[in-house]
Amino acid sequence: MTERKVTSSLPQGWIGFLFLLALLLPGWVLRAGYEHSLWMDEFYSLKMALKPLNELIDATTFDAHPPGYYLLLKAWLAVGRWFFGEEPGLLWARLLGVGGLIALAAMAWEAGRRLFGGSAGALMAWLVTSNAFVQLLSRSMRNYALVIPALFACFLLMLWMWERDGARESRVRLQWWGAALYFVCAVTALWLHLLSAVVLTMLGMAWLFLLVVRRGPWLSPLRLGLGIAQALAAFSFVPWLVQLKYQLRYLSNAPTPWMSPADWPHLGYVFAYWIPWGDEGALYPAALVAGSLALLLPAALALVGWLRVDAKPTSPVLGRAAALGLWVGAGFVVAIWVVSYLGLAKVFHGPRYTVLTVPALLVALAAMAVLGARKLMASETAADALALAAILPLLVLSTTGTLRNHSKEGAGGLPGELHAAAPEALPREGEHLYVLGSEVIPYMPQTLAKFRPLPIEAITHLPEGTKGLTVLATDHWESIWPFRDRLARAMILNGKAAESGFEVAVGNSFTLLRVDGIDQEKWARLFEQGIHAERTLPAGALALALPEHQPIFPYSTPSTAVSRLLIVSAREKSALQVRAVPRRWAGLWGVGAPGA
Repeated sequence: MTERKVTSSLPQGWIGFLFLLALLLPGWVLRAGYEHSLWMDEFYSLKMALKPLNELIDATTFDAHPPGYYLLLKAWLAVGRWFFGEEPGLLWARLLGVGGLIALAAMAWEAGRRLFGGSAGALMAWLVTSNAFVQLLSRSMRNYALVIPALFACFLLMLWMWERDGARESRVRLQWWGAALYFVCAVTALWLHLLSAVVLTMLGMAWLFLLVVRRGPWLSPLRLGLGIAQALAAFSFVPWLVQLKYQLRYLSNAPTPWMSPADWPHLGYVFAYWIPWGDEGALYPAALVAGSLALLLPAALALVGWLRVDAKPTSPVLGRAAALGLWVGAGFVVAIWVVSYLGLAKVFHGPRYTVLTVPALLVALAAMAVLGARKLMASETAADALALAAILPLLVLSTTGTLRNHSKEGAGGLPGELHAAAPEALPREGEHLYVLGSEVIPYMPQTLAKFRPLPIEAITHLPEGTKGLTVLATDHWESIWPFRDRLARAMILNGKAAESGFEVAVGNSFTLLRVDGIDQEKWARLFEQGIHAERTLPAGALALALPEHQPIFPYSTPSTAVSRLLIVSAREKSALQVRAVPRRWAGLWGVGAPGA
């Protein structure tokens, strides 16, 4: 796949990568353990992974993604518990993302060596992994950490097989193994992120294009092998198609104020700001200009080289890498923008969803820079210098954006937000802080370090003389709260066993509930019978808790088709019963929520 022959053997060629990894890995690991950077979606992943298997599968039917990442995280946390003998903590949970970042760096390194030769592997690995867009999401407990390398592998495998198709010296058996690996990566990506289907569709369209324009045997790995791999990957997703309509309805109707507007300026911001700079904050005019120039320079260099009549010929592999990378990298962004623009589904989020194909786009930009430089320069040394000059602004912006994100994470984070948002609601240092969503207590020791955190279950027996307390709700995702947490929140704030209570949001991740003037006798009667209830509460317990016919928080937003709703019904005014009414799940997996 290279114009310039790579003479080093595989072990020798990877010595440099191991050295680069030794420099970068400590920083990646330290950042993964940095609790200040925890955000709301990570709490969502963690709570999903800590659910029983049947509840996890059922809850993902109205999530925006298939259950793949949550299942992997669940298994990974189980390994950590076996290894440590307790909940493994935040660093362990995020190490899945670090592994994905290592895989991404390795693939970029090898792509750089084979496409451009020499020391380009190091530059390509730096270009991909320093991208603030990629790195920010790779170190999170979210599916992006694994789906980005899976889709990048599919892109590189198609490019690799395209170059070897029909070549006499190519080992056909190795190409068939490449098709098998493509299938594994495609299936992985599909079950990790719903929008992977769009990327794989675009790769499939590229494969169809190759069938039309390239001559050769129809039984080649490129033609038959990749076709089979694409078909089998799509077939593997059939069991989830029953649930897909609920996810699509969620994406079409769910309130998503954080989504980017599907207008022309925001489409431009993806390429002029978010990809080169990687910041979700205010749009700085100077950064927009710098980002635009950084992405246009490689393209301009390739265009000048292509227009020059007496330009020297170059390897067709560079052109293929540029074409496929642009089609997948930029085409995916345009595709999801069009879907949102037409109102089919809300899937355009410039600072996040578009990250899926950023590595492919970066390969395309590097290929364009090298292609143009080698057409224009007679000397290989001069060509390499010109290509590096064209790509250097993007490297500088990406690295600067990553460093800026590091500094923002250390500027306060969750502990700072918690103490700054509502100091009057917090208990004094060393006092009890009850945690609603108590499963995540071991994953946030720094945030809770100044208090004595207790699980919400401990609220059933308050210390003698307690007149006030604070409850920390660890996320805003009420749709996935267990019955215990939703019921506890309702009972705390209903005013039946205390003089006053209020709720305040803290940043993007927390809610504080403060209750004062507690009547301990009423409190005990209310909580001792109610907090541990599964579905039906004793007649006397909720008479104190709720007025008649009051619904407790729906399991999902009304815009979804999931009818999991907690209903309080009155019987003779004082006898109250709580019914959980789950949507009857199709049960293709043999698991799922029981019927009502």
